[in-house]
Amino acid sequence: MKRLLIITSLALIVVALMVPTQSAFAKPYRIALSMSYIGNDWQGVTRNILLAYAKLHYKDKVKVDVFVAGPSVPNQIRHLKQMIAKKYDGIIMYPISPTALNKTLGQAAKAGIVCMAYDSEVTHPEAYNLTFDQYDAGRRTAEWLAEAMNYEGNYVIIGGVPGTTVDKLRTQAAKDVFMKHPKMKMIAEFWGMWAQGPAEEGMAKVIAAHPKIDGVWAQVGGVGVPKALMDAGRPLIPIATESANLWRLHMMDPKMKEAGLSGVSYGSPLYQGAAALQYVVRILDGETDIPKKILIPYDYVEEKDLKLCETGSTAELEAGCNVYPADIVSPGFFADWYHPEFSKGVDLQMALTGMVPE
Repeated sequence: MKRLLIITSLALIVVALMVPTQSAFAKPYRIALSMSYIGNDWQGVTRNILLAYAKLHYKDKVKVDVFVAGPSVPNQIRHLKQMIAKKYDGIIMYPISPTALNKTLGQAAKAGIVCMAYDSEVTHPEAYNLTFDQYDAGRRTAEWLAEAMNYEGNYVIIGGVPGTTVDKLRTQAAKDVFMKHPKMKMIAEFWGMWAQGPAEEGMAKVIAAHPKIDGVWAQVGGVGVPKALMDAGRPLIPIATESANLWRLHMMDPKMKEAGLSGVSYGSPLYQGAAALQYVVRILDGETDIPKKILIPYDYVEEKDLKLCETGSTAELEAGCNVYPADIVSPGFFADWYHPEFSKGVDLQMALTGMVPE
């Protein structure tokens, strides 16, 4: 009898060891993507990369649903409350405000939902933030522009979406740099909403009001700002702005350089949404050492760093190409979307569509 009990006990131990460790969450994980303002190329491609990555790497593990609130805090709060009521396992969000969502995020935390903001941040202590060093990006690009202007002359600042931590940090960093150079004068500032249309429209108004402009610092505007200058018959000037594909092509164009253009391109990584997904899954899987604030790398590209892709294949991307022929992507397509870890396996067509071939 004792022998039987011992054998039975050992068998139970072996079976227990063979059972895989389970997290507190049932699979597949249900993840909600809460988007705010989507009136630009950046948000759409960021969503596509996240969806493609989920299909490639988490096909049977994760289900992602997308909610779009627009630039409205009440709408985003309403969506978050719906996600809590529907008992999602995780929420990935682009927050329209760093503080206005806090009460609802607290409710989500009490419900056991993992919440992570990407790019723009929230301040609730239970939420995670995944971003890059926004202040550093503003500082480096402003330092480049100051040097390109020989530390004197008239400049324009084009901000992003008002109220976001992204806009505040980048713009403050740029102003901190420019204030060190008393011969530099800001003659205009406006919000470009991280979209080429508003940037071009606003720049056209500035051009009409100011006969002399020596430089532009723009969070987005690499397509719209040069066009506004050329349409007005103005000379091209130093411009520090984002990673729009046409902007990078302009930086490589000998004719544009002969006309006075010089530039630098930085990027808010479009793989941030996919990176947030990966971290949320790791937390749901039971990892406990994920920091509340996660910083990832970002692109900072000068003319010498540009390398033309042919098709945007994963092989080319892994080899370091970072700008595309004009006939395969839109002018405003953000060229800095690829990362060997956070968007692994995603090619250009997947980034453009969010679709993965069967």
